[in-house]
Order: sequence, then structure tokens, then C-alpha cells
Amino acid sequence: MKIPFYKAHLALFFVNVLYGAGHIIAKGVMPEFLTPSVFILLRVSGAVLFFWMLAILFKKTKIQKKDIPLFILCGIFGVAVNQLFFFHGLNLSSSFNSGIIMSMNPIMVGILSYFILKEKPTSIKILGVLLGACGAILLTLKGGTSSGDSVLGDTFLIINAMSYALYLVIAKPLMSRYAPITVITWVFTFGLFFVCLFPSTIPDFIQTDFERSIDLEVDAVAMYHSALGNIDSENFEDEVDFSMREVGVILDSDPKKYRAFELEKYATYAGFSDDYIQQGIEAINNDDWDRQKDLYKEVAKKLSKNPEWTVDIPSNAEINVMIEEDKAIQAAAQASMEVEKIKSAWNAKINEQAKEYQPLAGLNVTAIKYAALQSNTSEAKMLSEEVDKILSSDNEFAN
Repeated sequence: MKIPFYKAHLALFFVNVLYGAGHIIAKGVMPEFLTPSVFILLRVSGAVLFFWMLAILFKKTKIQKKDIPLFILCGIFGVAVNQLFFFHGLNLSSSFNSGIIMSMNPIMVGILSYFILKEKPTSIKILGVLLGACGAILLTLKGGTSSGDSVLGDTFLIINAMSYALYLVIAKPLMSRYAPITVITWVFTFGLFFVCLFPSTIPDFIQTDFERSIDLEVDAVAMYHSALGNIDSENFEDEVDFSMREVGVILDSDPKKYRAFELEKYATYAGFSDDYIQQGIEAINNDDWDRQKDLYKEVAKKLSKNPEWTVDIPSNAEINVMIEEDKAIQAAAQASMEVEKIKSAWNAKINEQAKEYQPLAGLNVTAIKYAALQSNTSEAKMLSEEVDKILSSDNEFAN
């Protein structure tokens, strides 16, 4: 089932804002305080620990043995090669160049998807690839440099972009079979192993002066802690909890879950009881729109009295507009869900009716038409069975 357009793009926008900020932050740390290899080791180690805590909490840790090789490849290209070459390239080049080169990533993803996943390119995708290619070429020509270090750094960044594009393509089948937290946990776990195998990682880590580096880390925490919440707020723990859950809710295709999450979040900040929040969630699940109007008013009114919040209490007309927008979004989502159900049912029916013909799909037609059939081939067996059917059903041949 497809994720609603605005939710998917909102999540992608949020991810890219954080990703873009990472270019600048990392550039300020390397190489004076940490080498690129040590930076990646610490980053991936912390991510593995964090992801495993979430995976165990949500009981999303099991994978099938047959998928382990694909997880290993994702760990190599999505974590080890991707991040090591990116940060080594960023260390030699500039954050501006890295942003330009990484803009080629969608082009590479489109090309690899065609060859690996056999996804047919649409006219819009082709136009996007052409525009992206032209932009990347023009920016590269204009910003080119004869500096050996920069050329090497840009080369590393291009390898990073290619590796990341390959990872996005080969990870797609896994995303259809497992929860996102399961995929990312195992990908980073395998990736950490290959990061440790990188020649400079362990020697650089041993030689790092962490006492000298810790001051910068503290400054970074003081500057960027607000990404998850306001550490001075009395609701800081709730803010962190909601921040961690929000991306998953945004990616969910059910608009009721998103409205329930929004109610829980802002009603918690406003100081309402758990019983009040639960009753509100039930009103959302039961499509009690009149009660939802009251919820908007009550939560906004109480939040407006909180000095940490600046809230304009919506008028009845504004609330009516918000309710109608929610109704339209919910109707569109439910229609999409019904279409997916019908599509799945028809696919199952077609597959059932075509079951007896499925063995034919794997036959080598050229061998049947133009080559002598060997007795131990599937083509020979199928042909023999069809001949037997004709002979047994034709009276003239049978006699």
C-alpha cells in the first residue's frame, strides 16, 4: 500500500535536513579532533547500540537466514563503503562539493533500479534524470579545481554516492519484508563489522586524544540537543519519546493513527489525563467528528495558558475547515486502501487460475523450437506430457 504523498515527502524532507546539517557538523570536527575513520566508528557504534535498543523494545529483531547475504551487502554498501568514503571525501573536499555530488544520487538510483529491479523508467523520471545530470555537470565544470586533494576528495564522494545508490536499490526488497527498524538494525550491525575491518579505523581510534575532543562534543550537544526536544522543558522526556515515534507515525498510511498521535502529543503537553487522551483516541477511531472539534478547542485553549507555548485558539470556522480537511484525507486514504485490497484479491485470483500454466513460463522456448531435446531436460518432459495428453484425448490416435 502506498504511503500518502505528503507524509512520505515530509519524512524525506526531515531526513534530508538532518543529512545536510551533518555535512557541516562533520566538517567542523575533522580532522582536527577526530579522523574520518574514528568519526565513523563512533557514529556507527552509537547507532548500532541505539537501534538494537529500539528493535528489542518493539520485538523486531528476527530475520530469515536466506536474507542474511542481502543484509551483509547492505551493510557493506550502505554503511561501511558509503560512510567511510563520504567522510574521507568530505575531509579532503568541501561540504559544498559534497552537496553537489550527492545530488547525483537520485540519478544513480534510477539507473540501478532499471538494471537491478527492472523498474521501467517513466517520462517524469527520465526528465528528472536529465535535469539532474545537466545540473551536476554544470556545477562540476564551474566548481572544478586542479587541487590534487580536492580531486581525490571528490572521487571519494562520487564512490560514496554510487555505493549509497546501490544500497537503496538492494535494500528495497528487504523493506517490503521487514519493519524499517529491523532492516536498519541489522544493516548497521553488519556495517559496523566492515567499518572495523577498514585499515585505518582501529589504529586511528587507539591514537585519538579523546580528552582533547570531548570539549567539542559537549559544545555540539549544547548546540543540537533541541533536535529531539528542549532539555530545559518539564516535558523533555515526553518530547524525546514523541520525536522518536513521530517518523514511524508519519510513514503509516492510516490518517487516524496520525491524528491520534497528534492528540496524544499535544494533550500530554497541555496536561490532560490519560483517560481524557484515551477517550479522544476512541472518538477518532469511531469517526466522532463533533467530539474531535471539541478536542481541538480544549487542547488549544489549555496549551495557550502554558507559558512555554504560543498558541492561537482557532475559531469555529477554522476548526470546521480543519475537520473537513481531515475528512477528505481520511476518505482518500480509505479509498486507496480499498483499491489495494481489490488489486491484491485480483492478483491472487489470477495467480490461482494461472497456476497450471506457471511451469510453462520457465521453459526455454528457443530450445523447444530449434534444438534437439535431451531426455533429462524440463522442456523434454513438458513436451512429452503434452503429447501424451493429445494422444489420450484423440480417439483416432488412440486407436
